[in-house]
Amino acid sequence: MAEDLQSKAWHATRLAPDWKALLDGAASEREIVQLTKEYLATWTPRELFTLPTPCRPGAIKSGEDVSSCAFELARAHCAEGNDLELAELILKMMTFFSHASERLSHILAADKQAAEKQAGEKQAAEAPPAA
Repeated sequence: MAEDLQSKAWHATRLAPDWKALLDGAASEREIVQLTKEYLATWTPRELFTLPTPCRPGAIKSGEDVSSCAFELARAHCAEGNDLELAELILKMMTFFSHASERLSHILAADKQAAEKQAGEKQAAEAPPAA
């Protein structure tokens, strides 16, 4: 019976393919932040209020806000007790925020790598020719 409830909760909270595809297609921190705001708009006030206070997303203005929320949700998920409805809500939101945070880290790493490459090329172009 407990296995059936866990399976049901897992299937009910998997990240919907459209949100996953949208996050995977995001090319900037701004896009991740915008998608996060759109995702949160799909939650009812009751669902948001049910979440533990540290897990309730405030104003999402940056990638740092997304990552911070992902961390708080993961921490709450690990500490969650026997309330199945609450566990489902935390897992549902955590799944989105974890994927958004992961995608954001890929975007920022690619941006950093591109900036380092550009700086290296500029430095090489400005270096005096070898004698």
